[in-house]
Amino acid sequence: MAQEEFMNREDSVKNENSSEKPPQIRRGRIPSFAIYEISDYELKLLGDGSSASLELNFSLVLLSSSLSFVITLFSAQMTNNTETVFKIVSIACAFIGFYLLLTWYRSRSSIKELIEEIHQRIPANEIDPDKEQSS
Repeated sequence: MAQEEFMNREDSVKNENSSEKPPQIRRGRIPSFAIYEISDYELKLLGDGSSASLELNFSLVLLSSSLSFVITLFSAQMTNNTETVFKIVSIACAFIGFYLLLTWYRSRSSIKELIEEIHQRIPANEIDPDKEQSS
């Protein structure tokens, strides 16, 4: 088993005085930046993200499965019970797939709209105070 070593204050001072050089820190300053205040609700929406891509993925899977079941119905000979099951599954996949596709279409831009609303809180044509002082 490995032994645990505890460093006391004297050991940390010795390590600071060792021949190791501290890392070089390089900083590039930016002239200005904008700070946008957001509410807790907006933060939650941004943190949760959009479920639209998940809805689109499930919609495409269900619609393609439905199409596969329909093609199988027309191309294979089945018993009456199996054919009924295939019809029910293909219809259910089609309905759920179209519902998810419609839901995705309605909610696909909700995050983009929220971000645009937040950006509009600071007008784009607002004068930068640093530019005004240097003139």
